[in-house]
Amino acid sequence: MIGMGRRGRAPIPFILLAGEAETGVTLHEMVDEFDAGDVAGQVRFPVAPRETATTLYSKSLAATRVLMRKVVPLLLQDRVTLAPQDPTKATVTPAL
Repeated sequence: MIGMGRRGRAPIPFILLAGEAETGVTLHEMVDEFDAGDVAGQVRFPVAPRETATTLYSKSLAATRVLMRKVVPLLLQDRVTLAPQDPTKATVTPAL
């Protein structure tokens, strides 16, 4: 999930429109409910004042690489403690 607590198919435009100062990527367990599984890991990063969708997407990819390199080896060793998400803190992006 891109956008800490922001759920949906296209969070980047809504992160920018909302003027959020920080966002991130999350690796979570897949469950029946959309973007609701327990969290295996997160990487946060700042959103610059003049950020564009292109630059934010690039930052998201870089953060995803960091997250995967950090968490996947731990998952393979069964050394990750999953943390439940707090649904009261989630924001769902509207359909485009």
